[in-house]
Amino acid sequence: ADLETFERMLENVDWLFIDLKHMSPEAHLRLTGKPNDLILENVKRASTILAKRKRPLVIRSVLVPGINDGDNIREAGAFLRSLPYITGLEFLPYHRYGVHKYALLERSFGLPEVEPASEEDVVKSKKVMKDYGIILL
Repeated sequence: ADLETFERMLENVDWLFIDLKHMSPEAHLRLTGKPNDLILENVKRASTILAKRKRPLVIRSVLVPGINDGDNIREAGAFLRSLPYITGLEFLPYHRYGVHKYALLERSFGLPEVEPASEEDVVKSKKVMKDYGIILL
């Protein structure tokens, strides 16, 4: 949503989950078909407004091996650390449950065949976030 609409919505929110898909503008556009500049700006705005209102702000990220792990996790950690407030970060498991829905709609799923993150991948990513001082949920 545009910033004005998003700010109005935040005045009525008691708990907000925001998904971060990728920190790189180019990768985000390639993967989702949408730029991430407004999303990142809305995260910053939500952090400021919800801090004043003392309302939870949870950042969620689906960990997709080879797509948004590694350097992307470090960039996300630095970004989240720069915010005035978040309640915590939740890593969500990647799955391919929606692939058949895309097929029914005669649309391309868009992601390559990727296995879910291993426990080792999850542990590494969580350690990076902890090193940035991010609370994990």
